[in-house]
Amino acid sequence: MGILQSLKFLQLKSHAYHSHLILYYNMWIKNIKNKMNFIRQSKLREELKSYIKPCNSLLYAYKCYKGGVNRLHAINNENIVVNNLSSDIIQSPGYVIIERSVYDLTESGLYRFYKLNTFNEQRIVVKTPFDIFNFIGYLWEYGFLDFLSSELQIERQKLKHGVITAACSDLSRLAAMLLNQVGIETRLVASATLESWNGFDDGHTFLEIKNDFGEWIVYDPSFSVLFYLKEQPTNLINICKYLKHNNVTLHLLPANRGHSHFINQGYDYGFWVDERNINKEALLEWYKHVIQVPIIIGLSKYEFPATFISNSDLKRFLLKNYTPLSDDKFYQLYYP
Repeated sequence: MGILQSLKFLQLKSHAYHSHLILYYNMWIKNIKNKMNFIRQSKLREELKSYIKPCNSLLYAYKCYKGGVNRLHAINNENIVVNNLSSDIIQSPGYVIIERSVYDLTESGLYRFYKLNTFNEQRIVVKTPFDIFNFIGYLWEYGFLDFLSSELQIERQKLKHGVITAACSDLSRLAAMLLNQVGIETRLVASATLESWNGFDDGHTFLEIKNDFGEWIVYDPSFSVLFYLKEQPTNLINICKYLKHNNVTLHLLPANRGHSHFINQGYDYGFWVDERNINKEALLEWYKHVIQVPIIIGLSKYEFPATFISNSDLKRFLLKNYTPLSDDKFYQLYYP
């Protein structure tokens, strides 16, 4: 290698070394700046903490009733008898002590208590049986997240601490259990469509309950609805007869009507349900589709009046293990 070539090589090597030195220097400076910024941010966070009071030490309470929410405040507990929260979702009317604070639970309603990041508790108080329809819908939402047990005792415990999300048959069984406990007679009923079946929108499950006059009327826990015919709550037979002729109206009860959590086999059906939650007319149209044949659910059988279906439809109903009855027998058994 000649002298000139050697000089050029040394110059290139020196330039490369100098470039690497500058690169390492910049990285070192950047690292120092990052550390200083981290220290500065940490100091700011610590200073900010002095302005923040922990909220998990504060107890909050409110009551849900007839679509309204009222904040509750602790009262003076002198000269009054107080009780602890019940071990069940249903609380007897009275004064209740929670975390050394006393609250007035003497009137019907859904009562909720919480400390953020610590606990949630809710109880229902029912002074007269049919008061329960002013708040029972806040205990659940129609969807498909929670798998309810056959005995429902686990769900009774869950209800004390949160909202249950379940499908129509499970919500109907859960509602029946609570309604029976407060003295309202119920029976599980269903309906089916006469239109094409698609495997997920072929019918519905809900309840008939006995009113103060001993008459059966339909209550749908899934959407918290009573069905009115001539301005009076009516039964399943009348709904199937007159709903399609626009003679039946919907009476919406207080409930959770937000976005539905309905996940089935990896697909989110939330949008499908939300339309009915948001729009009363959409709910009515859906009812017209799914409530066409009345079905009474017994211990091990599903019975319906044969005159509601044609001979061509009979086979698919029999394949579902539905049992047709003559009108006389059906009415004698279920609407005497």
